Amino acid sequence: VAGSVEELAAQHLDTLLRAMPEGPHRIGGWSYGGVVAYELARQLSDRGKQVRLVMIDSPAPIGRVRFGSTEGDLLSTLIWNWLRQSGVRLDFDYADFVALPAAERNRAARAAAETAGMASLGRALDSLEEAVPNRSDLLMRAVRVGMAHSVELDAYRPEPCPLDALLLRATDQEGGPLAAFGQSDPDLGWRALIPSISVIDVEGDHASILARPNVNAVASAIRHWLG
Repeated sequence: VAGSVEELAAQHLDTLLRAMPEGPHRIGGWSYGGVVAYELARQLSDRGKQVRLVMIDSPAPIGRVRFGSTEGDLLSTLIWNWLRQSGVRLDFDYADFVALPAAERNRAARAAAETAGMASLGRALDSLEEAVPNRSDLLMRAVRVGMAHSVELDAYRPEPCPLDALLLRATDQEGGPLAAFGQSDPDLGWRALIPSISVIDVEGDHASILARPNVNAVASAIRHWLG
């Protein structure tokens, strides 16, 4: 089990080079996965490999405000992303959502889902209040993984690398998780590490950028950039 961004990237590197030793390599990821993809691409570049990198709304882990410092924060992030990727539009921003007590947060999430015509999603969200104390379901496993990722990001000190890289940035940053934690720069902080990075704005927020129809624009932009 990896204990750092560098170790996780190194594990992926070994797997990738066993399957495709020569390349060229195309690496990509969303959110935390984009940070791991950057480190993987950097390690490939250090080995003299040809690599192109795509990051989807991934904030650079430099000068970052600590993100998801408690299980409650991360549970809120999971619920928020789940709703937005399901196409549910919320009437409150992320910072206000995180600040709600757990029971009230779940009621608000259920009401938003049901208003959007997603009653089954609302019922699933409503069950979270009972599931969280048990700490035995898939949700809490995801929270624990998120906690580990948060610790890894806090410890990660990325080195600059002149990669051929594309950042797809969600246009709706206001009120979402990245804005709430100070990650709303036009290049999400990456130009300090990759001076020549290309940035393309895509409709949506941090979660809904991967939901239809926005994900179609993501795919189109990647295909066009890769040529």
